[in-house]
Amino acid sequence: MKMWRILLIFGVILSVMFAGISLSLTTARNDMAGEETGQPSMMRKGPPPALVDVSQARLTSWNSEKQVLATVKSKHYLNVLAEVSGTITQVAPAGSRVASGEALFHLDSRAEVAELKEKEANLKLTQLNAARADSLASTHSVSKADQQSAHVDFAKAVSDLESLRNTLRKMMVNAPFPGLVSLHDLEVGQSVLSGEKLFSFYDPDHLYVEFSVPEQDVRFLHQGMTVQVKDNLSGYVGKATISLIGTEVDTESRTLTLRAALENGNFRYGSSVRVTYPSSESKMSLVVPRMAINYSAYGQSVFVVKNNHVELRSVITGDSYDGLVQIEQGLKENDIVVTAGQIRLYPNAPVRVGESQ
Repeated sequence: MKMWRILLIFGVILSVMFAGISLSLTTARNDMAGEETGQPSMMRKGPPPALVDVSQARLTSWNSEKQVLATVKSKHYLNVLAEVSGTITQVAPAGSRVASGEALFHLDSRAEVAELKEKEANLKLTQLNAARADSLASTHSVSKADQQSAHVDFAKAVSDLESLRNTLRKMMVNAPFPGLVSLHDLEVGQSVLSGEKLFSFYDPDHLYVEFSVPEQDVRFLHQGMTVQVKDNLSGYVGKATISLIGTEVDTESRTLTLRAALENGNFRYGSSVRVTYPSSESKMSLVVPRMAINYSAYGQSVFVVKNNHVELRSVITGDSYDGLVQIEQGLKENDIVVTAGQIRLYPNAPVRVGESQ
């Protein structure tokens, strides 16, 4: 009985050994067959190719660019001041649009209007007295001194009347152009003092940017040229057309001031913006989409596709504009670079090309 058990155990051990040897021989034959046919065996197969989008490095006309800070201004701007003291009877609401000729603010002028009638009556009286003095002087009925005194009274009456009319004009200020009223806390019945700033008033439909560039860059700019303008706060990007180039160079900064009219109403007066302008002549440059560039502490690199595998290649980049990056070194024309899907890639990784840009 014991001998039977020993033989059974020995048989099981031999069966396991023969099965292992058979599996090893089968695997070896499959590997050899894979090498002969060029197809990898199931045991040697790696991860599936990563799906990537690609683009071709190409030559294009390119301008080097610079950026400078600028301020948004308005072609029509007014600091609204109280030129005389008084009490407000009418004021344009804060943030409202006011048409040309409409009231910005009026002060209580009832006393001045009553005084105006008195001044007008006095003017007529002094005018008659001066005319009568001239008539009597011709017959030597009045002295020369009396005649001159009558004319002095008439001239003073004219001056007093004009002065009062000027005061009335200062008490009723109307918009000289259509525009927008800034924020203020003024109310009807509130008193204001002479010289006090009440609010600002500007035309939001005719804005421009004013910026300065180094004198050596002016030769690349001209009136009518379009420049890019980016709002530093909102990130909005618009365009402006150069309308004026200064005629004098600042002797300290060696810069020249330019103005460019904004083409849309998406900017606010006084905003800080960044102006991008060309700073070189056009030249042919190699470019790739900005999405193809991998940025790291060691520099920039791109994945280049060759024979359905990728090569990690270091590059030196130049300026960037409108989604493209200038390549100064590391690529050549028609190289295929990966623009999407880089996160799963590594050197010599297999890839499957999706969209081409």
